[in-house]
Amino acid sequence: MRITLLGHSTLLLETSGGNLLTDPFFPQRSVAGTLVDTPAMTPEEAAEAVDAVLVTHAHPDHCDPGFFRVLPACVPVLVPAGFRWPHGILRPAGTHELPPRASRRVAGACVHAVPARHMGACCGFVIEADDRIVYVAGDTYHGRFMEGIANRFRLDLAALPLRTVRVAPVMDPAQLDRAVTDLHPGVVLLLHRGIRMASGPGGWLGAALNLAGSTAAAVEVLTTGHPGMRVLAPEAGGLIEV
Repeated sequence: MRITLLGHSTLLLETSGGNLLTDPFFPQRSVAGTLVDTPAMTPEEAAEAVDAVLVTHAHPDHCDPGFFRVLPACVPVLVPAGFRWPHGILRPAGTHELPPRASRRVAGACVHAVPARHMGACCGFVIEADDRIVYVAGDTYHGRFMEGIANRFRLDLAALPLRTVRVAPVMDPAQLDRAVTDLHPGVVLLLHRGIRMASGPGGWLGAALNLAGSTAAAVEVLTTGHPGMRVLAPEAGGLIEV
């Protein structure tokens, strides 16, 4: 299995049975007081490349209207149970809602919905393909449900969200450490690092809200506390072989 970080929390998983895309987000410019990293693909390129799409929740940095406007109607889209499509996105014809712990086979992979701690309808996904098991947590805090994931799956890689802005409702390095202790993955891939607050006049807003050095701190905490485990924090376009 090959995994490419397209940007922020968007992953392209290439397997022998097809390509899966998680949490599509393809910002073309920075808006609303934020700075965003340039994704490694355009929405059109990604839509042509994928055989299935997985959406963990409906926040705009995980569910991009521009991508869904160009996604072919035949592509299956897996979402959590009770998912409400954001304004500006017509429900794709291939939408399938997965209740917690439900599974569905798409693009040659077996995809399992697992719990998450976030706002609104949300979930994580465990993806089994090519004798590899990958956990995509979506936006979540640490929770006891992670022990259940580890009891059910032997994870080759866990893609986990890191808080790089104070207001982001995801894990800080200490919570990531507890999550990894519960999950026991072979590799950790740090996500949710593609948005920062713009500084504005005087630079005070970005300085107050951006957590400078959070990625380096998370890598240090995890590598120190879990010897032998790989911790990856690539830039957009980074490729991981699992």
